[in-house]
Amino acid sequence: MATDTAWGWAAIAYMNWQIAVISISAYLLFSIVKAVIVHQRSPISKRYPTKKKSRTLGLSLDIKEDLYRIGD
Repeated sequence: MATDTAWGWAAIAYMNWQIAVISISAYLLFSIVKAVIVHQRSPISKRYPTKKKSRTLGLSLDIKEDLYRIGD
């Protein structure tokens, strides 16, 4: 009976270890994906300064400027 309890606790501990590893991996993956998305959403004009000023006053992305930068 004692060995069954020991094996039960061992199985629970192993499952908790697996859950912890999966949780940490998921958190790291989520953090990386979030960082990439936030980086992608930043306007191209901030990453590559140009002389042309945006007329949108920061309310939306300046599509024309982005298209000009893609053509470079």
